[in-house]
Amino acid sequence: MSTVKPAISEEVLSDWHEMQSAQTCSGLVLKIEPSRMVITDKKLVTDNSDDLMFALEENDCRFALWRYPGTTKIFFIFWSPYTAKVRSKMIYNSACQGLKSLFTHDVYIQATDSSELSEESLRVLVDLPSSDEE
Repeated sequence: MSTVKPAISEEVLSDWHEMQSAQTCSGLVLKIEPSRMVITDKKLVTDNSDDLMFALEENDCRFALWRYPGTTKIFFIFWSPYTAKVRSKMIYNSACQGLKSLFTHDVYIQATDSSELSEESLRVLVDLPSSDEE
């Protein structure tokens, strides 16, 4: 499959740099507008993984960049729920590799259901003890 290279707006790149440096934004949710192949974003200002899940579409693919609370670890999340349409999955899958190389990250996750983005699952990926161990 060939790689799709959607255009990334200056606003998205600016928000990404803000997220990396100023720490005022904890994450971005990226959406591909298929008709224009343009990336748009939604800023997240939350330290809660439940809020991250709420920001993702239940039945459509998205990318998310999210800083785990209290760390410098940045997650690149490819959200591809089972309920998403095949066309959407194909568009996002073909854009994934190019975006992964553009946005510097520490942890990559391809998630298909909310359990893969639960607080416990994310803690394991950043090498933190589970909440039961604290």
